This record gives sequence, C-alpha cells and structure tokens, in this order.
Amino acid sequence: MPPLKYTAEELKEKVKEYFDMKEKERQDKDSDLVYMSISDICSFLNITSRTWRNYREKDDYFPPIKRAEEIIKNEWMKNLFYPGRNATGAIFYAKNTWGWSDKQEVEHTGQIEHSHSPKLESLGDDQLEALASAFSEDDEDGVIDVTPED
Repeated sequence: MPPLKYTAEELKEKVKEYFDMKEKERQDKDSDLVYMSISDICSFLNITSRTWRNYREKDDYFPPIKRAEEIIKNEWMKNLFYPGRNATGAIFYAKNTWGWSDKQEVEHTGQIEHSHSPKLESLGDDQLEALASAFSEDDEDGVIDVTPED
C-alpha cells in the first residue's frame, strides 16, 4: 500500500478547510443548501474514494472522517425536507452511499410451530353434522356458514 497522503492532523485540517469553503459558498449563495458529497470532498483532498475508505479504517483518522460523513449526510437530509425540493436525488444518494433502504430485511432463525386441521375421524358427531349441513345448503354466494347454532 502506498504511503498516505495526509497525516491524521493534516487530514483533520484539510477536512475543516473543505467545510469552511462550503460555508463560504453557502453565504455567497445566500442559501441553506450547498452541494457536498464523499466524492466532492475526495476531489477537494485529491484522493480517491478508496483512499477515503482506507483512512476511515485507521483509528487516528476515523474521527475526522466520521465527522465529515455525518456533516455530509445531514446536508443531504436537508434535501428531504426543504420546501419545494424534489427529494428523489437525496433518497437515491442516501440509499447508495449510506445504505438506507425502503424495506426491512427480517431473518427468522427459530422454528415455526403450527397445528394442522383435525382429521374428519377426530371430529364429533355434532361437528360432522354441522359440516354436512353447511355443504348441503344451496347458497348462491358460495359462502358456507359453520357457526354453531345456539
């Protein structure tokens, strides 16, 4: 692996410089929204996204990387709630960058117990008579009422 471009302290300063630049851009545009992304900060740092991920895995680099990612994520989340904005791009970015999902994946590892319907042989005479009369009734709706009569 080639040597890292920045020390942990240098990276922290460069990340701060990036966000200072974005804040100035926000003030110049007089807007609450500015474009930020992992790709954008990597471009600013002149590193690849793979290098970004490598930095992320190192303990002393992790805090500024994580903080930067949280700031960028929060900026994108504003797009979800900002009046008059189409949130589709922000949703797409969140799903592809942050692993967000529309659905929950649930894995069941236990057993499922169920009981089978009783066999006809195990039914009592009154139950069999109720079934027989229900099947013999001529009901145009195709509905069989097996509710016991009181």
